[in-house]
Amino acid sequence: MAQANREFELKITLDEAQMRRVRGKPAIRAMANGRPTTKTLLSIYHDTPDMALRRAGIALRTRKIGRNWVQTVKAKGEITAGISNHVEIETPVRGSAPSIDAISDAALRQKIREIIGHSPLSPVIETHIKRTARFLAPPTGGLVELCLDDGELRAGGRVAPIREAEIELANGDPAEVFQVAQHIFAGEVLRYSTDSKAALGYRLLAGEDAQPRLEPVFAKAPGLKPAMTAEEAMQAILRSCFEQIAGNLAVAIKTELPEGPHQLRVGLRRLRSALTVFKPLMAMEGVEPISAEAKALGGTVGALRDMDVLISDVVGAAAKAMEAERDPGFKSLTKALVARRDAVKAAVAKGMSAEEAQRLPLALGAFTEGRGWLDPGDIGQSARLAAPVCDFAADQLWRKVSKWGKRLEELTIPERHEMRKELKKLRYTVDFFKSLYPEKKVKPFLKQLKRLQDVFGHLNDAAMAQHELPGIAGGQAEPAFAAGRVIGWCEANAEIAWRDAQRKWADLKAAPDFWR
Repeated sequence: MAQANREFELKITLDEAQMRRVRGKPAIRAMANGRPTTKTLLSIYHDTPDMALRRAGIALRTRKIGRNWVQTVKAKGEITAGISNHVEIETPVRGSAPSIDAISDAALRQKIREIIGHSPLSPVIETHIKRTARFLAPPTGGLVELCLDDGELRAGGRVAPIREAEIELANGDPAEVFQVAQHIFAGEVLRYSTDSKAALGYRLLAGEDAQPRLEPVFAKAPGLKPAMTAEEAMQAILRSCFEQIAGNLAVAIKTELPEGPHQLRVGLRRLRSALTVFKPLMAMEGVEPISAEAKALGGTVGALRDMDVLISDVVGAAAKAMEAERDPGFKSLTKALVARRDAVKAAVAKGMSAEEAQRLPLALGAFTEGRGWLDPGDIGQSARLAAPVCDFAADQLWRKVSKWGKRLEELTIPERHEMRKELKKLRYTVDFFKSLYPEKKVKPFLKQLKRLQDVFGHLNDAAMAQHELPGIAGGQAEPAFAAGRVIGWCEANAEIAWRDAQRKWADLKAAPDFWR
């Protein structure tokens, strides 16, 4: 008999050492609900010669379990930063060959027939895996299944190892998947899987490495729809924050790519902005711990990002502008900055490897998927959550920054810094909601907002140069002189930009309010 269900699981890619450590975790035994089972699984993925199923986002698999074969179709979903949420239809079949007629969902069955047409289906990928599975009962209730997969992929005559942990919800709240992960992976630097086994196999088949390289994860627009409620939009935005933060933690720790720490910092700022924007909808008891951890981690990774900015965007840009790239003082100053960056990198990697830092994305996942913002004692919350997202967005946009522009010329240096942060929050808020509105209406506003942000960027560069460079120069004559030249260059740029701030503010206010 066919079985269809919506699968919710967290997928984590492990290396060989992590697999050994995880197998021996006392937390697994403490939460165990029954004895573990170990099976050897042969899975065969089928497709047409032109990979039509892959292009359609459908995986068709037959799997041998003991003496029996089970066919599985996975569709209507995706894996985002390790979270897998899609429809899975399983059907017993007689052998390794797939049977389209056996698919119980009539619409999906017809769709697959249309996709493959008259093309033959044939095996394209095999996985040979030893799976150890165990049901776990987290302290908060519910039931999840932990599967540790250790084996190999085979495709196109090539072979690659595969090691994964999958934590799948069996019964209860999706938040429990993340809570179990917190217990099992405490202290580990996690790499959240962004690909299914089928996708990894297709990469191998194409002659690529099965596991993609660690790369920075950039913010993705949450793709809001005007028909959404405020709560649906909030959940979509928080998911996009989770993806960026979870994806960049490993990049920032395990690679030298400067964009990794930067995108992690951006993700943390986006998260804090989202928590502020949606504060009227949330019970603060669940929000405050996540906001505090995001702020602390942002401070840690921000130190590294500041060093990268000083090296390239401040000292490097100043040297180029003054044609001083070969100047001994600039060379010495840059060398000292690189040494400071390396020291900060080591400290930041240690801080980000700490259990508290690794806990943040899992806590955010639990909050987002378990609707941690709900307050049973707040009778009016349901109505606020159910409000149309466009009404909520219109109410939030602009209100937090407008007060600063009324006395722009009178702002003190600390107030200018506060306005810079408020402009960033406004930019993130616009990015959150812009998919609700026609692009041609949003674009003029964003253009003027970016111009105003550039003014405050120059101010921030000048303040950072004044604060950091004298100490890094270390009192030595040549680098200290170069540091002074950089500070003067930054202050001149900031002064020129600030003179134009009032006009840029007026231009921003004159831009059409796209949300009205």
